[in-house]
Amino acid sequence: MFWGRAASLLARVPRRVVASHSTGRMETRRSFTRLDRALMRWTDAVVALSGAHAAYLRDVERMDPRKIVVIENGIDTARYEAVDRAKVERLRAELGLGEGDLVISMIAALRPEKAHEAFIGAAGILRERRRDLSFKFLIVGGGPRRQAIETLMTEAGLQKNILLLGEREDIPEVLHISNALVLPSHAAVETLPLVVLEAMAAGVPVVASAVGSVPEIIENRRNGLLIPPADPVGLSEALCHIVDERETTQQMIERARDTVRQRFTVDRMLRGYVDLFDRLTG
Repeated sequence: MFWGRAASLLARVPRRVVASHSTGRMETRRSFTRLDRALMRWTDAVVALSGAHAAYLRDVERMDPRKIVVIENGIDTARYEAVDRAKVERLRAELGLGEGDLVISMIAALRPEKAHEAFIGAAGILRERRRDLSFKFLIVGGGPRRQAIETLMTEAGLQKNILLLGEREDIPEVLHISNALVLPSHAAVETLPLVVLEAMAAGVPVVASAVGSVPEIIENRRNGLLIPPADPVGLSEALCHIVDERETTQQMIERARDTVRQRFTVDRMLRGYVDLFDRLTG
């Protein structure tokens, strides 16, 4: 953010816009450095991804609310709604998934704020309490906590139940082998998680912590399920609800798709930026 604005000042660019996609990390509530904040006087607009994100920029980063503009993220819904079934079946075979396996996926960077320990805890609870079902748990993503997550899996005796897949390029296919997508993040951060939108577009029921902007996407029990932050028990119970209440789950899936198609498309996002640029150029 700093270097782009600094270069624009040197080049005498007349207007400057910052698109902020963060609400800090576990170790710090602030995303903007002192240099970033020093350049705010020469910044015309800061794009927030949601109402909660705008409040963070105003209250935590102390930005001028007159400069904050909310433009929600958008995704290419078609990429997630329909995929090549042959690729999906090849992926199931590659991962050794059986026909009756229920696949629960967590797609997130391996960072502390994402609360992978809650996912692993929920996996252990479901293994013990639901012996009538065959669960497989997928962790997709890269990051600094890989070794710590592997240790947690080993200590819980879940090496055979959880597959740690690293970073993947085939996220649409991963979603289409999944029976649920979970994001049990801590309360520290969660701006507007794209993977939640992607899962909703793919027809995958979502269980996510009611933190940050997530409640602006998911209305509990209407188009997804909300749980307390980093709560393995709440996560396991929500997943049981998805598995056991099939009719209710299907209704949530349909409403979730409608939510994404109406609010979170690329076209709608681009219209927001075009309107902003038109206003700034007057």
